[in-house]
Amino acid sequence: MLMSDINRARLRRILLTFSEVHAETGSLSKSLRHTVRFMGKKLIPSMRYVGFAVTRSLVNRRLRGPNTKLSSSVPVIGLRILGGIGDYIVIARFVRDLCEYIGPTVFDIYSNKPNLVRWIFASVPGFRTSYDEAVFDPAGSLYTVAAQISQFVAIDEGSFRQARVDAHPRLQQVVAAIRRFRPQIEPIIVQQPRLDSFLAQKAIFANRGRRDYLHFIAGLPYGGDGLALERTDPRTVGHALHRRLYITVHNGYDSDMVVSGERATKCYPHFAEVINGLRQLRGDILFVQVGIQTSDRLPEVDLQLIDQTSLREVAGLIGGAILHLDNEGGLVHLASSLGTPSCVVFGPTSSRYFGYPDNINIDPSFCGGCWWVNETWMNHCPRSFATARCMTEQPPSVIVQAVARFLLATPERSIAAEALDETTRAGG
Repeated sequence: MLMSDINRARLRRILLTFSEVHAETGSLSKSLRHTVRFMGKKLIPSMRYVGFAVTRSLVNRRLRGPNTKLSSSVPVIGLRILGGIGDYIVIARFVRDLCEYIGPTVFDIYSNKPNLVRWIFASVPGFRTSYDEAVFDPAGSLYTVAAQISQFVAIDEGSFRQARVDAHPRLQQVVAAIRRFRPQIEPIIVQQPRLDSFLAQKAIFANRGRRDYLHFIAGLPYGGDGLALERTDPRTVGHALHRRLYITVHNGYDSDMVVSGERATKCYPHFAEVINGLRQLRGDILFVQVGIQTSDRLPEVDLQLIDQTSLREVAGLIGGAILHLDNEGGLVHLASSLGTPSCVVFGPTSSRYFGYPDNINIDPSFCGGCWWVNETWMNHCPRSFATARCMTEQPPSVIVQAVARFLLATPERSIAAEALDETTRAGG
């Protein structure tokens, strides 16, 4: 199958993106420029489906025998997952709790980032292997059950066979719950991701958030934020961080997003002032900037590590920090999985949906909440302001005061002990 349902949706989204940008700007050149960038991020990678035609056949033959043998005793599940690092972490918690509930299980993950999946899911019992999502169709038919997971979880109905899940009563209960829930979000599934903000509203009014809404859909108890991710000892980056209190800082965004402006609308532009304000209060704390090329460099930090660390090294650094300072994004989910609190500046996205209860969640003083109100919400302000005022007008003093209260409420000796303990565990 050269064109999956997901790829057909991607093609439809390209056409919608062009028409929406043209309607907003009235400029053919801007519409074409944005669409070309979008195609480079979304369409060209989907051409992997053509190149994986032979691989699909090989994978299917490799899976058929082992899956048939295993399914007589334990369920074998195939999961196609979408999103970035934050989504993968949330999904890993869901799969962890799913396997805990249904008992011994074997599962494979299909994604467009197989190496990232191997790192995140390695600690989840039952994880067998990671494949490129291009080989998922028709591999789904070789599993006890197959599903797609992103902001929601949906059973792959094309490959579903009731008799297969009936042999595993607890799996049958979960599958039935997911299938019963689907009619409530069917329009959202069809339009994904364009109606994700509406899905977030449904989650909020169910008293859930991003971290546990998948559990709500499936009727599973939430097992907590922690994940035993492999991470590098922060001592390897120098500056004797294991003997100092430090805060990690990130101000970038997912490189898969299409942004043609100066910065993404959800990126806070005043972290330099925040760092200067905190340094006046606590000169003993170091600041370490992490991230990739989508981040703006902050000369005010003590250690600049943009594009100089692997994710395992970033995990080690964040795991040893007393606090992580960020926009809403994947590294906040990573920090929560490591037990490190974050101070998160929110704007277009909702703190009620994406926020963690143990974090310092800073809501905008003006506007906000435009996540997926249109296709280009992360490219420029949907209200046509020159800047995303929900972020640009957030006073640095608000963040400084919030972090100062956190530091005051957390005894320094306790913070230092926790940081050192995290470092020791990370280094083995």
